[in-house]
Amino acid sequence: MATLKLPYGPEVPLTLPSPEALATAAGNVFERLTNGHLADLTPLPSEVLHTAPQCTVSRYDAVIRRDDENPTILLVPPLAAPATCFDLRRGCSMAEHFVTRGHRTYLVDYGTIAYSDRRLGLEHWVDKVIPDAVDVAARDSGKPIHIVAWCLGGIMSLLAQASRHDLPIASITAIAKPVRRQPGAADRPDPADRDSHRWPARHPGLHRARPARQRHSFAGRSSFPASTSTSPSRWRS
Repeated sequence: MATLKLPYGPEVPLTLPSPEALATAAGNVFERLTNGHLADLTPLPSEVLHTAPQCTVSRYDAVIRRDDENPTILLVPPLAAPATCFDLRRGCSMAEHFVTRGHRTYLVDYGTIAYSDRRLGLEHWVDKVIPDAVDVAARDSGKPIHIVAWCLGGIMSLLAQASRHDLPIASITAIAKPVRRQPGAADRPDPADRDSHRWPARHPGLHRARPARQRHSFAGRSSFPASTSTSPSRWRS
């Protein structure tokens, strides 16, 4: 069998492609020539509801029944990624996932951060941008908002809720948030069960830590059960 030797990596065997591979390659060429790209990059239709510096709130178009009990979603991106991270392409879109399952879905977009915005601190998003986005989505939907946030967007959402208990937030799903939660008493295993977990004996203070005040759910669900939703009144001790 003939092989192709590259300057790096293993040798690549050269074999004749199968008919299925040839058909797939021909389809890719056709899509590239006719559409200019292979994937369907058409964004989901949406309507802008609110525009302010670093805070553009849009609602994705969807057929929503008046008696629909599906949670209302607000997508919160991080600072280092564009808002399109929630709508990459058709068939690979978190926004499309929620919309097609009947959720009223909103998005907050920070826009382009310019050099003139260099003096903006994190408090701008915690105290202004995210609370405003929550208020806009809650007024439009008439229901409390379930936030789905990625990375730093999750941290900012949690901080916004911590500083504003009056915000109409039903739950916060923080995906890949860069924070390490300190274990509390509720997480401590039964000392009699020696096989369950080895608690760090050199950190006795962890045994007396208070349980976390926020509960975090995780993405991958088409709905939010009551067991994973946390109301603001339950967060206050």
